[in-house]
Amino acid sequence: MRMTRKKETDLALERLTESVTHDNISVEKINRGYQFLNLPIFCNGDMMKIEVNEILHETQSAFQKIVIADTKDYGKCLIIDDVMQIAETDHEIYDREILSKLKKTDKNILILGGGDGYVAQMALQNNPNLNINIIDLDIEVIHSVKKFLNQTVFDNKKVNLSIGDAMHFLKIEDQMYDGVICDLTDTPIGTDKEALKFKKFFEKVLELSKKRLRSGGWISVQSGASCTAEGFIDEAAIIDKILNNNFADIIRSDVFIPSYGESSAFLFGKKE
Repeated sequence: MRMTRKKETDLALERLTESVTHDNISVEKINRGYQFLNLPIFCNGDMMKIEVNEILHETQSAFQKIVIADTKDYGKCLIIDDVMQIAETDHEIYDREILSKLKKTDKNILILGGGDGYVAQMALQNNPNLNINIIDLDIEVIHSVKKFLNQTVFDNKKVNLSIGDAMHFLKIEDQMYDGVICDLTDTPIGTDKEALKFKKFFEKVLELSKKRLRSGGWISVQSGASCTAEGFIDEAAIIDKILNNNFADIIRSDVFIPSYGESSAFLFGKKE
């Protein structure tokens, strides 16, 4: 885990006072922190400047950089690899949309990713009898949201959390589901921001997800920005083609999410 800024400065002060001869020492601490975060807007290639009150947590896990920041306009936010994931003020917009195919009669759903826990939280609010399996790669995300976002959904007996690779999980899993939600980060780990790798990754994930769905079951996929500037992967276009090759009744919706600074695409399909 990366040292916090406070520990780094304290260590520097300690070394300085040890190496410099002095009669007395006066220390004035100023909590500078981050004044702004600059996060990408994929639709036009611009940067979104977000004013920060305080960085609550910052760590480099085995897979990605995780930051939780208290921001002026969006409350507490989870940012992974410098991309906004969720914000207190508007995550429900995202959650409602990705769960728009959830039915009151559904009994079991699988969430791929979803380590912030908010999709699972809303799913249980909409259907308290639901059983949810979550498979997320990074335990540090779970620890971070529990501690700094007060996320308690993982303690719910209706939620079963597995830490590991979604692809491997789908290969060995034998349970059947009413719905599968792909709530993976933009440019999932292993795709290296290359369109071909991204395509191959989702071909495997969606093909394996189909095998875990009951007949008539639904799939919901977070598909990145609604449109993308040059230099970014057009995730929605790639995922749309893959879904059309594997599922029926493909539907797309685009929803503006203020903390993203742009609209996000969601794609849905049904297993015949």
